[in-house]
Amino acid sequence: MNRKQWTVNSLIILFGLLLTACGIIEEQLADFEIPQLFSSPTPPPVPTPVGDTLTFQIPQQRYAETVQPSGFIPGTQLQFLGKEDDRFLMQIDGLDSVKRAGDRLVWRGVMAPNVLGNFDLYLSPTYQRNILLANGQVNLTIFNPAPFESDPPLSDISPYIFRNIELYHVVPQGRGVPGTLLIYLGFVNEEVEFSGLSGYPRFRVGDSVRWEGMLRPNVHMISDLRIEQWTERGVVLRGSAEMRVYPTLP
Repeated sequence: MNRKQWTVNSLIILFGLLLTACGIIEEQLADFEIPQLFSSPTPPPVPTPVGDTLTFQIPQQRYAETVQPSGFIPGTQLQFLGKEDDRFLMQIDGLDSVKRAGDRLVWRGVMAPNVLGNFDLYLSPTYQRNILLANGQVNLTIFNPAPFESDPPLSDISPYIFRNIELYHVVPQGRGVPGTLLIYLGFVNEEVEFSGLSGYPRFRVGDSVRWEGMLRPNVHMISDLRIEQWTERGVVLRGSAEMRVYPTLP
């Protein structure tokens, strides 16, 4: 056999091997089932886990508290003992302190179960005798929140009441509004739709939305929101809230 005949025979054998291999692969593909990735319907949105903490803020100049002698700034260990001339006699965490108008009052600590308060205040001048007036910013952090709809609990314990809490949220479709059970479902026919409400679920841009419930068994909150606009990022909500913090479980 010359060299030319050997080359032709080799090519014929190689071609036969390729045909055999292709037949085996074809038989294997025929037995292979492609999974039906989209056979089941998309599940409905569920509340996004809120995480370990939620922090709310009363901004600068929106918090003001007047305290009589022997009284405390609510939720803190800042106690006003009385006034002598231009001096405010205070106790901070049980330790004596003397303050004057314009001085800062700073306190951070656990004010109730699962509630941390951060108060950055200053003493405002006042012409009233034996009165302390404090203004400033307050941050309230709720640990392990688990919202549920509810009226304020019946309790003999007086809660700390915080008003003028600032709310601003941009909520993507299918996600929850922090501190509520509301879920933004989408924007259809010029209407914003939520789940998590006991009443009518659809709203127009500019409408108000209220949610009331408990964040913890000792923390009640009323959120008054307004739908500011709708964007591709989600629905924009802005408003304010009132929070009642019970120092012990009701």
